[in-house]
Amino acid sequence: MFGNIKKIYILKNFDSNDIFRFELYWAKKFKYIEKYNSGYKLTDKGAYLFHLIEQAYTRQYINKTWRTALNNPWPKRIILY
Repeated sequence: MFGNIKKIYILKNFDSNDIFRFELYWAKKFKYIEKYNSGYKLTDKGAYLFHLIEQAYTRQYINKTWRTALNNPWPKRIILY
């Protein structure tokens, strides 16, 4: 989740530690991530939390899509939020 942040922002001359200081602090505090020389790595606890969040968003997307398709099989667009 946080592994490539530094690489992305180096291209734009940003320091990910400055931009995401608050988020990284709490993620480390709750042991969701670990700091390495090359960046950050999700712990098992962090990967599990990421999985739960991803699952919730995926279910929301699928439910909204199916509900919309029941009323209109070929909608022009679907607004998720």
